[in-house]
Amino acid sequence: MTDPRVLVVDDHFVFAQAIAAAIGQVEGFELIGIAVTGPQALAMAREHLPDVVLLDFHLPGYAADSLIPRIRDAAPGTRIVVLTSDVSERAMAAAMDAGADVFITKDKAFEDVIDALRATPPETGAVAPPPPAPVPAAPAPTPTPAEAPPPASLASTPELDEASDGDEPSNSDDDRERVLVRVAGAGSFARAALLEGFLAGLPQVHAVHIREIDGELASLRVVLAPERSIDDLADALVDAPFALEPGARAPGALDVVAPRAGRAS
Repeated sequence: MTDPRVLVVDDHFVFAQAIAAAIGQVEGFELIGIAVTGPQALAMAREHLPDVVLLDFHLPGYAADSLIPRIRDAAPGTRIVVLTSDVSERAMAAAMDAGADVFITKDKAFEDVIDALRATPPETGAVAPPPPAPVPAAPAPTPTPAEAPPPASLASTPELDEASDGDEPSNSDDDRERVLVRVAGAGSFARAALLEGFLAGLPQVHAVHIREIDGELASLRVVLAPERSIDDLADALVDAPFALEPGARAPGALDVVAPRAGRAS
């Protein structure tokens, strides 16, 4: 049995980074990344197909009850564990009704979180979905030809359409070139987030999300706009006021160097 692959989703990056680092040290788990927004979570879930998503209930522009069905659509079979500081019954009910596998609050011990990521034994204090209520037996109807109603489309959720417009890579991105941009000297999540916003505003870019931050190195996954190439992206980066310096280039990957903090642009 392979180690479960975990995606951590929380808009408080210091907390997300801390718990992700702790999970990465536990034998039997593989950390695949951190997302801090709903569109990032959806893009990373679709790309990496994690075994488990550790999901904060409240994210900018998204609540877990709206995001959970989208994650399930992006990564079928993924278990979703909601970890939140919201201890209200309303939050728990909303998360579980939306399809969360586990709801656990941040006042629990780290061992409880690990148990929830594994199998959610009852003694951890995590809440698992209640068993379905028994349905009274009914006489079997006479079979008649009928057309089943089409399944509800997740894309028709108005609040999600508005929140994810322009940010979330969709299935139509499959024919667009993807580039891993590795930025040396990013230095912090705040600077990486500024760079993410800068990239998102380029006409060469269709969508972008922070994939990983490791010390001074930030990795961002970029989906290029139609008919744009990695060369177009590289030219835009070095010519822009952000003053990025070119580095190595390979198919699907681009290395750049960010200016030092405090350097005049």
